[in-house]
Amino acid sequence: MAQSGAGADITRIAESAQCLFASVRFYLNKNRDLKPEHISETVLKQSMKYVDVDDRNIVKNIFSKMDSTWFNSLCITANKMYKLVGNKSASKGYIFHRGSKWVESFESQYKVWNVESGRVFSNLNKYTPADIWIISKTGSKKKWKDCPNFGESNKYLLESYKSGDVIGVSLKKTSVGSVSFYNMPQSTQYKFKYTASVLSRSDFFSSKDVYLEYNKGKIQFRSFSSRPQGWQGEIKGAEANLGKVSGGPLNKIIIDTFPRKSSNIISISDSDAIADEVRDPKNLSESFIKDFYYYYKQVAKGNRLTESEIAVGLRNKEATWIYSKYLGMELLTLFEDLSSTEKDKLMTSILLYAMSSSKMSAPFVKIG
Repeated sequence: MAQSGAGADITRIAESAQCLFASVRFYLNKNRDLKPEHISETVLKQSMKYVDVDDRNIVKNIFSKMDSTWFNSLCITANKMYKLVGNKSASKGYIFHRGSKWVESFESQYKVWNVESGRVFSNLNKYTPADIWIISKTGSKKKWKDCPNFGESNKYLLESYKSGDVIGVSLKKTSVGSVSFYNMPQSTQYKFKYTASVLSRSDFFSSKDVYLEYNKGKIQFRSFSSRPQGWQGEIKGAEANLGKVSGGPLNKIIIDTFPRKSSNIISISDSDAIADEVRDPKNLSESFIKDFYYYYKQVAKGNRLTESEIAVGLRNKEATWIYSKYLGMELLTLFEDLSSTEKDKLMTSILLYAMSSSKMSAPFVKIG
């Protein structure tokens, strides 16, 4: 449910509220599905002892900032959570966590694991998008410093899911409540098919983005800034749920996907170096223009512009456009140099990373 700006406030409230609604279902509504009419201020206050959240005004916020659609979603998800592990609640003594000391300890150790791995993840959400955690008495005693790396952490999280002691849950506002498992033996094994690359939707100079298309959607690559920075891909497709992948992790994915031939595969340039090259579009170097034109020729279809036309066009564009298009064309060229099987393999690796389902990502349950 991660959002920024004003949306971050309702996200924090919704996630904390989900913990509280789940506690009502697990401890006060054991014998029946939870429905919005079962929720009252009194009931929620009685359930506060079963949650550990960072919103101390959560009961007040639930009634002042959440409408009936949220109440319905929170009840549906709470019922799904109960069906998942509710039969163990009496013996496990579950507490529902969001932003607690336990969560802070886990997130702090994630940073250690990420350094140990060579920063394989750009952010915590790519390791696990869990918004809330179902924690038993046994799970609450876990000392995360005992896990030296992602491998040990993932082994513990998988074992703890099976025993019902530590369960990370990724949330999405829902009217259905479908349950999906990620990075577990019963998880769906996703494989995607590359279908096409798109350099531009119309005139070459009309947009700074490029696209990789696959059998269930597309990835838009561009700089999401008004300056030459922040180049990344945004996934537009049902499975990936608008996940993102930035340049640094993308190069790691390429190398990891083709470890035996990575030295022969074009990687994406360091984005800071390209940003420096394009800071003054009116005075682009001849060598940069030649490099830009090289990549353009590799991926342009139909009637191509000449190098002179490219040079004139670039010197009339802003730095962020040139930066974004250059990196995008490098990526498309990389795909052009791959076999059909390799294209599918790399596309799948990129999408799995965006879905928090890479080989080093943590086990979690998604309800939404």
